[in-house]
Amino acid sequence: MKMKYASIVFLLSSVVYAEPLGFLEPYNFMIESEPMLQKNKLQWNFLSQTSYDTQAFNEHGNMMNSLQLYEEQQNVFALYQGLQTESKFMQFINGIAGGPGGGGYTMEDGQFTPQGFFQARQAAFLASYQFHNHCFLKVSLPVYNVELYDVSWDYTGSNDTFSGQVIQDLLVTHFVQDTYDNFDLSLTGWKRSGLGDLSCLLDYIADYPQGRSLLRNVRVHFRLGLTLPTGLLGDENKLMAMPFGHDGSVSLPFGGGLDINLARYLQCGFRGQFNYIWGSSKERRVRTFQEQTTLLYPTTVSAFKNYGMIQRFDLYVQLYNFVSGISCKCAYEYFKKGQDTISVHQTGLNAEVFNLDRSLEEVTLHNVIGSISFDSAFLKKYDSIHPQVSLFINVPFNGSFAVGASTIGAQLTLDF
Repeated sequence: MKMKYASIVFLLSSVVYAEPLGFLEPYNFMIESEPMLQKNKLQWNFLSQTSYDTQAFNEHGNMMNSLQLYEEQQNVFALYQGLQTESKFMQFINGIAGGPGGGGYTMEDGQFTPQGFFQARQAAFLASYQFHNHCFLKVSLPVYNVELYDVSWDYTGSNDTFSGQVIQDLLVTHFVQDTYDNFDLSLTGWKRSGLGDLSCLLDYIADYPQGRSLLRNVRVHFRLGLTLPTGLLGDENKLMAMPFGHDGSVSLPFGGGLDINLARYLQCGFRGQFNYIWGSSKERRVRTFQEQTTLLYPTTVSAFKNYGMIQRFDLYVQLYNFVSGISCKCAYEYFKKGQDTISVHQTGLNAEVFNLDRSLEEVTLHNVIGSISFDSAFLKKYDSIHPQVSLFINVPFNGSFAVGASTIGAQLTLDF
């Protein structure tokens, strides 16, 4: 067996908050192409994938609609708390209550249950240059198209203060438009397209042939990289419009792993990667009252976000080159992102309150990834420029405070 062509070895560095909905990157070791031959210096890779479903998991790991990730219901009254607006609905409510803050209604009156669905596509390009034995420089740039569609807001509050036609006329019919007019916050669907973050990675890969009947080869891998904030930023004025990267921040991925070839066709391994994200400032929506819910923050201020450390661990097993260059792989992946914090240097805002934002909570996600690939370099005869092709699927199955996309994809690789 050609040990120097053993297994895919590059680490995962796609993250839920780096790639929208947890899309896989072409340098994700589970789907990445075989390392180039020793005589080749350049490898070019094109990847395309699309989502066919999305799963959202709340703090207890229960599967929810994506717009119910943080709270099942959104509090419309709390959106207006402490603010004077020209909303006809709030003028009506304040009239009943005897003026703003009069207390003539309860927060249970203004509860809405949102629902919406995500769909996304990705095209990504990867170039790898072998500048020294065992040393590779990789540059990757993804492009995304993400859509939120079939958004609905169903009134599920109580009717303690008013009923029937009043709710329909002044609350249900007008609150989405009122939210946009008063707070520049769109609560409808959207479509966004743009670049992701540019990744520059240094990989070191070394094989240690063992020459035994069972243990054939051991491969070690180390990585150090840098991602640059070329990605489309999150849109604070659209409903859950996530960034196509680290939202304007630079990050430092690093880690390592091990691959083991057992007998003729079996390969297994593990990966561990960590990602440090530098904090950044931008205009963000923040919670100003404890009763406010995560999708309905009225206040936008300049805020600095400190990101929690990202950790990713992977275990895999593979049938390796078992039929004319064909390999099949299955892996389990665990993702964890530490809790974020934000700081705002503006009087009148309570740091304890705006750090109650549930979107800052620790995130976990579990995935199963499978792939089938073909590498023409395993054939007895191949051209100097030889192709590799693969198909893959990624399915999230559990987590907390996470939205993950089930995706299918394909990629084409050429070595030069």
